[in-house]
Amino acid sequence: MKKITLVLLGSCLAIIFMIGCSTTNYIGANITKPTMLNGTSALSQKSTVIKSFAIEEYSSWYFWGLHIARDADLNTTITDEIAAVDGDAVINLKIQQTLTVKDYFLSLFTFGIWTRRTSFITGDVIKYN
Repeated sequence: MKKITLVLLGSCLAIIFMIGCSTTNYIGANITKPTMLNGTSALSQKSTVIKSFAIEEYSSWYFWGLHIARDADLNTTITDEIAAVDGDAVINLKIQQTLTVKDYFLSLFTFGIWTRRTSFITGDVIKYN
């Protein structure tokens, strides 16, 4: 009977750890420079890529993804990249969110009460000629 109870308890815990929902909000409302997911709009004006960037941002949640603790901050990330080189816009913006090995073990260590995802943000800062 004790073995069955432990197996059932272990199964329930495994299911709880595998189930979770989370929503990531990428908010860029305060970015004052043009930001484009591809470079086609920039082709209408002559421009030069002056910097390519790749940044890691983190989003985190409490209670198996039910409550947002922190969203990835695109406002600061993109604005800082443009300001660092006095650029005019960002093109080829790509945002990829993934569960890294580090994220997995942090979530496992807290039994899913706090979880984290890594966002990889890449793009090109351009200067109009």
